[in-house]
Amino acid sequence: MMGESKSKLNIILLDANRNDPFSVKHTPDNQGLAGEFAPIGQSIVGFAAAPGSFALDGGGNNNPYAAAIAWLLITPGIKIERTFSLVRRVVIKATKGS
Repeated sequence: MMGESKSKLNIILLDANRNDPFSVKHTPDNQGLAGEFAPIGQSIVGFAAAPGSFALDGGGNNNPYAAAIAWLLITPGIKIERTFSLVRRVVIKATKGS
C-alpha cells in the first residue's frame, strides 16, 4: 500500500514490539514482530525493537523509545536521519544496552 502512495517520503514509527500475553506458545519463531522492509528511497521505518525481540516498557509514562521519539521530533533543526540516530543512542543509554 505504501508503494502506491504519492508521498515523496513516508515515515512510520512502530512501537508495538510486545510479547503477546494471549499466545499459547512462545518460541523464538513467534516472538516479537517479523521484519518488514519498506521500498528504498521513499520510506523511513522506526522500530522500538529489532525483529524477533521485544521493547522494554520503562518506568515512566512512556517506554524509552516513545520518550526519545517524542523529545527529538519536537527539537527543531534536526534532519530525520540524525533524529533516528539520536533516538537509538538515547534508547541504548536509557536501557543500558538492553
